[in-house]
Amino acid sequence: MAECASDCGFVSKCDIFDFMAKYVGMTVVHPGGSSATKKLLNELQIGEKSHVIDIACGKGTSAVYTAQKYGCKVTAIDISPELIEEAKHIARMKNVSNRVEFLVSDAMKLPFENESI
Repeated sequence: MAECASDCGFVSKCDIFDFMAKYVGMTVVHPGGSSATKKLLNELQIGEKSHVIDIACGKGTSAVYTAQKYGCKVTAIDISPELIEEAKHIARMKNVSNRVEFLVSDAMKLPFENESI
């Protein structure tokens, strides 16, 4: 689908993220919301020795929740430096900054060696 130029005027030409930002006012889109995240996490066997990666973490809500609920280590990445700074602040406020590491990175160019995490 074509990008939604600010002056295009056609909703049908927008991708979902541009549509949500331009017409709904949502700059962060979390498919399925927190209930989908919680359902997925409940299906996994996460424990204190687990290491979870959250790709496209946004402001870190899911990463912080995961560290709080399961006591595991979480590495979370997002391409937006602003969102990563907000995520770090939230992790400090929720007392999990010792278990959650936030990195600015492109999801298509992860800063990890294969099978390193």
